[in-house]
Amino acid sequence: MVIEHRTSEEWLVALDDIIRRFRQSSSNPRPERQISFDDALSRMRKLGFTTGEAIRLLRDHKQH
Repeated sequence: MVIEHRTSEEWLVALDDIIRRFRQSSSNPRPERQISFDDALSRMRKLGFTTGEAIRLLRDHKQH
């Protein structure tokens, strides 16, 4: 697994995009904007999250 190095602003934008696209996956009619749980998990691991951290964040955000 290669962790992508970014500025803090780029990292926050990437994290926000992952969570937003994952949360919208059930209500967004545009499939190109949807991402699955597995895809979101993989993208978050590339940002440096552990699997457990990523799962917790995705589950927390899915419930809102």
